[in-house]
Amino acid sequence: FEADTGKQLWAKQSKISPLTLAAQGDHVYYHDGEHIVAVHQNTGEATWTSDPVTRRQSFTFNFGPRLVAWNDVVLYAGGDGKMISLDAADGTRLWESEHPNSGYQSPQDLMVLNGLVWCAPTTSGKDSGVFTCRDPRTGEVKKEFAPDIDTYWFHHRCYIAKATDNFLIPSRTGIEFVDPEKEHWDIHHWVRGGCLYGVMPCNGLTYAPPHNCACYPEAKLFGFNALAPAAATRPVPGTIPEEGRLQTGPAFDTVLAAADATPTDDWPTYRGDQQRSGTTTKPIDAEVAKQWTVKLGGRLTSPVIAAGTVYVAQTDTHTLFALDEISGQQKWTFTAGARIDSPPTVSRGRVVFGGADGWVYNLNAADGALAWKYRAAPLDRRTMAFEQLESLWPVHGSVLIRDNVIYTVAGRSNFLDGGLRLLRLDLQSGKKISETIMDHTNPATGNNLQEVLQILQMPVGLPDILSADDKFVYMKSQKFDFEGNRLEIGPNSGDFATQASKQRGEGAHLFAPMGYLDDSWFHRSYWVLGQS
Repeated sequence: FEADTGKQLWAKQSKISPLTLAAQGDHVYYHDGEHIVAVHQNTGEATWTSDPVTRRQSFTFNFGPRLVAWNDVVLYAGGDGKMISLDAADGTRLWESEHPNSGYQSPQDLMVLNGLVWCAPTTSGKDSGVFTCRDPRTGEVKKEFAPDIDTYWFHHRCYIAKATDNFLIPSRTGIEFVDPEKEHWDIHHWVRGGCLYGVMPCNGLTYAPPHNCACYPEAKLFGFNALAPAAATRPVPGTIPEEGRLQTGPAFDTVLAAADATPTDDWPTYRGDQQRSGTTTKPIDAEVAKQWTVKLGGRLTSPVIAAGTVYVAQTDTHTLFALDEISGQQKWTFTAGARIDSPPTVSRGRVVFGGADGWVYNLNAADGALAWKYRAAPLDRRTMAFEQLESLWPVHGSVLIRDNVIYTVAGRSNFLDGGLRLLRLDLQSGKKISETIMDHTNPATGNNLQEVLQILQMPVGLPDILSADDKFVYMKSQKFDFEGNRLEIGPNSGDFATQASKQRGEGAHLFAPMGYLDDSWFHRSYWVLGQS
């Protein structure tokens, strides 16, 4: 087709192997199942057809040969352990070499970077990962180097590697940025790409699309993410001044209600209690009838009920509704600065919740007036998320309240924007009691946290609604004491043979590796009653 007008220039019927169509200069190249074929892009007339080239016998759904047109050569790998180079002018075979297995349940890799063709055995965790680069014209080996890091290599992720002008980007465990000049591997086990295709490095960013991976579920990113290198001009300071973080409202001087003011058969927090058990001791009649219906519209959180009032948030309009438990009549509303993804927690006459704007809000339950709000985010920096502005450090709506102390987490990942922050705030005053930073550093050694992993698991790196029992606070499988100190940085186990033994005993609790709020019905997700 003509690019400017869309006019069809020619059509040609031919067998074409998946993924082999390539264009350079005035020619188009492809593999027809047996040969490499070159046709003129303006006429479709064949310029040359190569001698037969070998290939894998069967083309499964997750495989296709690789063909790269670069300068005056056409490079080809058919999945049978061989790579060949043809002269782009006439299809003459220039050289042939071994081509090691790469990828996993996906096409293999064939990449040209800085005028050299690169490949490495990366399919299995036992493979060496040694990158070899050759002259595309002669096949002469120009450089070889092995990984310079000691880490657990799983099988290569189920998609192809990528390359930029500066990096080779395989995905032996997550994604790795390999600098061929410095011969250095920079690992990111917490990033995944989509099946077969992988990630896309472009525009100075790395685009990581949704994926079906079940490895490292408590640490890897979900959804569609655009990742950038840390900006030297915009560091996130370790110590944040308290000035401006706490803001008081008209209900600040309202005293807390009596500690026993909430009936025991209420449902004052997400899933009913601190354990997130989803159970109640109140008898439920065998026959139940609808008492009232209120149409609020939009996407709603689950509700909570306390002292005769139902609280539910309309997530995308940032609005919290308070409704009369008996009649459904609206008592008041409050609008926060960003999405509210889960219901508030009600304690001693206060309604407390977090927002995607990075703030924790404390309202008077009687009239919805603001008592105080506290910026759990270290700084006021925004990002676009699902068509709305959010803080780089959002806070889940549902917070944990225990003994007049609010526990909550701000952030998106241990590995992004300075990490996660576990905060403890005083219920009455909003003053910060403590702030624990959880970033990419292993506090025991000072090294990268990714040194602590076991097969399918690595330390918890994603936030979630917190839970608690009478001994610990939990974020997924990660334990904390009530002073906010991180305990037993995991994983507890990633080995199938020993995993079961880590599920019982002290510290066993109900958690969701993919997050309590995951509503995707991902077929590889599950909940756990255990430790790991």
